[in-house]
Amino acid sequence: MASVSSMIATYEKYFNPKTKYDIFCGPGSSFKEDTVQKPLKWLVKIFNSGKLKGDSFMQIGMTYLIHLLLPATKAFNEIFVADVLDINLQAGRKWQEKEPGAIDISSAVKVFCELEGHGEKGIEKEDELRRKNIQQMKCDITAKDPLLPKILPPVDCLFLVHCLETFSPDKETYPKLLKNISTLLESGGNLLMIVWLNCTFFMVESFKVTSLCVDDGFVRKVLTETGFVIEEFTVVPRSEKNLYSLTDASSALYVVAKKV
Repeated sequence: MASVSSMIATYEKYFNPKTKYDIFCGPGSSFKEDTVQKPLKWLVKIFNSGKLKGDSFMQIGMTYLIHLLLPATKAFNEIFVADVLDINLQAGRKWQEKEPGAIDISSAVKVFCELEGHGEKGIEKEDELRRKNIQQMKCDITAKDPLLPKILPPVDCLFLVHCLETFSPDKETYPKLLKNISTLLESGGNLLMIVWLNCTFFMVESFKVTSLCVDDGFVRKVLTETGFVIEEFTVVPRSEKNLYSLTDASSALYVVAKKV
């Protein structure tokens, strides 16, 4: 069985974050309802409720999913993104600097603006996100101090999107990685998770991105045993019903949990 480090090395060599974004989140994607509309609607609802308060927000893993940062910008003063893959961080920097060939999040920004009632303010909202001075950093989720040598105070809100499933070679590793990552979250802080359930792969052209197959019962058990109190736990069936050759995920799990 592959180790976490060997999985990371394989992704660094073969994975293309822009290609995956285009396939699963881009303007012509058949998965947009599952990867853009539903996640943004959930995040907007959470942050507009006023229940999640604090100063700092961090997204870990899959940081090329830049559009998912939009709802957090008005709720938190500091935005951090940490990733185990250099190629994902490079994709974020290319978007930040408006470089040629960067990920195009404009269609996702339009969805966000519609949810927020901002009308046709997509370019303005995207530029606001750029001006937020998002701080990017590398992390090692196999380490007890994932950000070392960088030292950062624990954040108030931590956001994981299909991170643990991507880099856990087995179900024994999954809770260990969560425990390491949870050290980055303040006691009493909130953990947000989007987990693809019953998923074993995503196809990115000819590269097969493997995924640890988990169900909601497993995720609930791991969260509870790792010291989290679950506040929201919702399974949403997949809307796209035809392209199972691109991914076999059955549904998405949306989680809000508090670290105790």
